Amino acid sequence: MALSGHRLLVAADTWLPYVNFPQEAEDDVSLASGAAFDAFQIIAAKLNFSFALVRSVDRTWGAYLGNGSFTGMIGMALRGEVDMALGPFLQSYERQLWIDFSEVLITDSLSIFLPRPDITKDLSNFLKPFSL
Repeated sequence: MALSGHRLLVAADTWLPYVNFPQEAEDDVSLASGAAFDAFQIIAAKLNFSFALVRSVDRTWGAYLGNGSFTGMIGMALRGEVDMALGPFLQSYERQLWIDFSEVLITDSLSIFLPRPDITKDLSNFLKPFSL
């Protein structure tokens, strides 16, 4: 499916290390970088379209407002201000009702962990959660 050289308007923002979108890239797309941006450029070349990047006015990805509208980049796409958006969009129930998602390009599994405490037999163990 080729887009026959159409120029699309794409909402984006910095999302390191996947998208680096400095202020100057709004005028010169070649200044943007990052893994997701590189993948997007390959898609643009394969589907034969060019694009310009714009930043969301409120600098958010898109929160559901409860009345069928969204803030941020998702809101921009729904209002027709941009053709699509590039960013870390989680697929929530509300979002899936209003927008179509691409296939997942990047999976990130960051987490926080603590070492498991030693289990020792002590009659005062039930008091330890209350001590420093």
